[in-house]
Amino acid sequence: MPECPLTDAERPLTPACLQALAEAIQRLLGPGPLEEIIPTALGLVGGCLELDRVRVDEYHPDAATGAPVVSLRHEWRREAPATPRMPEALFNDQFKKLSAGQMYLGKVSEMLETPRHAMEERQ
Repeated sequence: MPECPLTDAERPLTPACLQALAEAIQRLLGPGPLEEIIPTALGLVGGCLELDRVRVDEYHPDAATGAPVVSLRHEWRREAPATPRMPEALFNDQFKKLSAGQMYLGKVSEMLETPRHAMEERQ
């Protein structure tokens, strides 16, 4: 089992952040329309971890070809989106890990050039 990605020694979790994460979990498990609940929960996570963006991607086979693809399902940004969504493209290392039931974590700045380019902000 991989270590929790939230236990970063450079940015320890504060009691306020733990409270925000608990609130996000409660909202996800509570009643209401997912279209409202998910962005709120992602915003709580992004805010407490001081992130600019939190994404939920789905890796699935393409309906026409059966090839694995990634689709953006939910996204929260600190400010209103000013750029288009990331193109739906396959990143093999991500797909392989997720298909094996493993987590895929990483900082955009540390990714290989092709996936990094697709995820960086467009000006």
